[in-house]
Amino acid sequence: MRLDRHYSISLSDMSRLEHLAEVRRPLWVILLWCLIGAVAAIFIAGAIIFITPLKTLLPGYMGEDQRKSSVEALIRLDSLSAAYSARQQWIDNVLTVLDTDREPSDSLRLIVNANPMTTDSLIGPSKEESRFVAKMQQREKFNISILAPLAAEGLQFSTPAPGAIFLDSNRTARKARVAVGKGATLGAVADGIVIDVQYSPAEGGYSLIVQHSKGFLSRIGRIGRPLVKPGEKVDVGQAVGIALDATGRETAIISLEIWRNGQALAPRTLIEPNADDLRNALTASDDEDK
Repeated sequence: MRLDRHYSISLSDMSRLEHLAEVRRPLWVILLWCLIGAVAAIFIAGAIIFITPLKTLLPGYMGEDQRKSSVEALIRLDSLSAAYSARQQWIDNVLTVLDTDREPSDSLRLIVNANPMTTDSLIGPSKEESRFVAKMQQREKFNISILAPLAAEGLQFSTPAPGAIFLDSNRTARKARVAVGKGATLGAVADGIVIDVQYSPAEGGYSLIVQHSKGFLSRIGRIGRPLVKPGEKVDVGQAVGIALDATGRETAIISLEIWRNGQALAPRTLIEPNADDLRNALTASDDEDK
């Protein structure tokens, strides 16, 4: 009769020379326990790494500074691509005009192959728009180079949350700090499409980037919990995240950035223009018309 080998694991208190416990199991049972423990440890470690921000410390994972540089480079590349496309459209139209052997304008094939410029690039500003810009340039209270295109294109920005307050004394700060209510729901500052949602260890929360029309992008930082995913279309004011709670404070501080064609802008000049200057400029413009 063959007996299976058993191995024992004993627990003793050497200071008192007391035998506390002893477990006897066959070799295959001990090996099975070790295998199950190793698999469980690997699974738990993997879950902790990929669910928590610890994954940013893995070799080959893009660091916070590298990711920020990459995002800015992609923004500039997208802007350069749009500018190149506009210049190419202009060149194609000039070549079409200079081509004496071109087909008649009523040719269907010419209409299909033509690459005309956009309507807003062919129509110049009206007299009222030019007069409005001239009045605002005299005051120079805020960034008129941004306000004038917005007035002409009908693009309007909104505050990221009701009752939001800009904390920067300088209105031209490119990365604005905005105070909102603790746990406030943050909304999109304009219509657009979400292109990036990423955890930012440097800010202690998530950051969210939205692509708007006319080459504008907005980035909201220090979000406690995002409510949208990349690729989703959002309307102005639509909830995109929950503000990061600050322990012991009744308010939360978020960061807000707005870009256009690869150039960082001052968010406060777009969201909080000087209402008195606007009213005075419009009144002066109406008086001249009379």
